[in-house]
Amino acid sequence: SFRVPDPVGRHRRAGVLTRLGILDQEAGELLRARARYREALDLGRDCESQHLLGMLTQAAFNLGLLESESGEDDRAVSSWESALEMGLRAGHPGGWDPAAVAAFNLGHLHARRGDPLRARQLFASVVRIGEPSGTPLGRMACAKASLALAAMAEQDGLLGAPEAERHYGRAVQFGRDSTLPEGALAALQGALGLGERAVSGGRHAEGAQHYRRALDIVEACEASAAFRFELLARLRLGQTLAELGEREQAA
Repeated sequence: SFRVPDPVGRHRRAGVLTRLGILDQEAGELLRARARYREALDLGRDCESQHLLGMLTQAAFNLGLLESESGEDDRAVSSWESALEMGLRAGHPGGWDPAAVAAFNLGHLHARRGDPLRARQLFASVVRIGEPSGTPLGRMACAKASLALAAMAEQDGLLGAPEAERHYGRAVQFGRDSTLPEGALAALQGALGLGERAVSGGRHAEGAQHYRRALDIVEACEASAAFRFELLARLRLGQTLAELGEREQAA
């Protein structure tokens, strides 16, 4: 197929290189994977095929991961920004999902670099990209981004409280809908956040409901990841029931 005149042959080569890069990465051949991803992206960026754009979005996202793990943050930013751009052009879940996770990673990176405004913009874009996808991965990315937005709103104190509650609620909904353990973990943390917001506002009965919901979500999470959050939910539920005068249940 590489003998077919450009751009058809060039784009086919980009698709094959992406698949080979993924196989190399899974096999631990990271240097070869990086080389193949870069060549694929150089060859296929100008394509209009939705299927190929989805593959290249995954290639750019994976390349960003490899660069981030090597401490090459600036290169990782460039790769994830490419994933974001191509994923939107792809116009289907094959591109939206890796683009949404790329936006999430970029948000955390900018937050770490002390740029909260850009971080918020990127976390918000995760929801805009991932929600239409409707896939488990897209829902999980939305849940984690909502949780991050809630945490940032919490930093604004009382002014940010309504926004924090809204984002915690979305984290619970998206996380449960994802049916993935990592999404359930975000839902668990969202329910805890809603409980904390309710209790801080003097709404103890509502807070108890949120803590009970958190405990209901625990079973859907990976046990080792959820353990400390389960302990926290039990502690806070006991404290809240004591405030409500329900001493036996609290004990």
